[in-house]
Amino acid sequence: MLSKWLKIADVARKEFAVDIIMAILSGLNNTTTYRLVKTRERLTASHKKRFDTLNELVNRERNFANRRRFTNSSTGTCLPYIGVCLVDLAFIQEGNRTFEAESNRINAHKLKVLSDCIADSLRWRAKPYNLTPVAALKQLLEPVEAITEEDLYGVSLYVEPRNGAAQPAVKPGALAVLANRFQTEAVIPNDEVTKTKSKPSFRSRSSDSTTSS
Repeated sequence: MLSKWLKIADVARKEFAVDIIMAILSGLNNTTTYRLVKTRERLTASHKKRFDTLNELVNRERNFANRRRFTNSSTGTCLPYIGVCLVDLAFIQEGNRTFEAESNRINAHKLKVLSDCIADSLRWRAKPYNLTPVAALKQLLEPVEAITEEDLYGVSLYVEPRNGAAQPAVKPGALAVLANRFQTEAVIPNDEVTKTKSKPSFRSRSSDSTTSS
């Protein structure tokens, strides 16, 4: 399952879907998942390299420099991570006066910088993805039954108990929810599975030449 999500994140990288990459890595780097050392050790060398590459792409160093550079390198469609824009807006708002101290006039420079920041995020709306909805996948993913952090950590300990500890009991409901959520083949009809495998729906107008890994 870990390798599958890494493959999905890599497809998102090729499509410049930065927001999706962030969502997946947030889950994989969550404490409940990241502590599964033995599980990660079973990844192939290529999957481990892919994991490292994706984490390097979205790290926070130098004010999200890698993430900004990657987003701006797209010449076609892109789904930026809105969190970076919100950080910039907060920094501009809190770090600059709305009115000039001496003349009490409106600080036009601040408004210009705010406008540029918003426009930079909205420009991607002019280049939408050409996606084909898959009803069976939507049925699988919506609605998503919530799982508490406590239940998730319980499942994590069940999969990999602490060193020297016995395998703890876990709420049956938590395991059932996870099992039902990821039993894709049982939810999606076989013909739909074949269709989605033979003809990926996550494509953009600018990525007809992109090949999947």
